[in-house]
Amino acid sequence: MKTIIINRHAKSDWAKEELTDFDRPLNKRGQKDAPEMALRLKKRGLKIDKVFSSPANRAITTCKIFCEVLALNFSEVNQVMEIYENGKKAVINNAAALSDSINTVIFFGHNPDFSELITWYSGERFGNLPTCGIVAIDFDTNQWKETKEINGTIRFIDYPKNGAG
Repeated sequence: MKTIIINRHAKSDWAKEELTDFDRPLNKRGQKDAPEMALRLKKRGLKIDKVFSSPANRAITTCKIFCEVLALNFSEVNQVMEIYENGKKAVINNAAALSDSINTVIFFGHNPDFSELITWYSGERFGNLPTCGIVAIDFDTNQWKETKEINGTIRFIDYPKNGAG
């Protein structure tokens, strides 16, 4: 089995209009939600083998917080500009190219691409992935290249306002 975890960045700060979209930081709620959601993910006991992130400030900051909580090496995060520019395609291609020795991967990025990606991977109509939302999708295969060809099954959906954990 292969598992892809889709993690939308935490809530960003729109207060400084002079900042570009790429440079927007997390706001106070995002700074609070990210460690909480990382703890919820940690409690699920998944062993994450590889981490990818958009290099946009709000995504990479969310990623860094998760790495700290999950005891993952942030220096080994694969920052992929295409996740910012064309997230759906970037995730699909990066996942399909993974070594089959890897079982679980997490991607940090943006909407609307990530919500569309969940629909594409699962074959189920998916609405909007909230900020700092996490979706794990399992694929009944031992080969990453097959994740381009088969539908996965949503294992769980979690986000700050659902109170799960």
